[in-house]
Amino acid sequence: CASNKITALPDSIGSIQSLRLIKANNNMMVSIPKSIGQLQRLKRLVLSNNILTSLPDEIGNCNNLESLLLENNSLCRLPLSLALLRGCLSEL
Repeated sequence: CASNKITALPDSIGSIQSLRLIKANNNMMVSIPKSIGQLQRLKRLVLSNNILTSLPDEIGNCNNLESLLLENNSLCRLPLSLALLRGCLSEL
């Protein structure tokens, strides 16, 4: 999904339990769905160069997330739930 000018990920993305990588950088996304928190096997989430203004608290449920790339967005704050990932998140 990189560089495709998409504006949103579908809510149904949370049902794809085998996802380990989402590369959706260089798009036009303002938010990501709460269902992202259902992706227990997700290891890398690349959302750089979008226009994200917030992240859902549910992102803290992605227990295996090691890399979360958010450069060049419009984020004012990160959800407190990211603290739940401090044991596995090595790149932010």
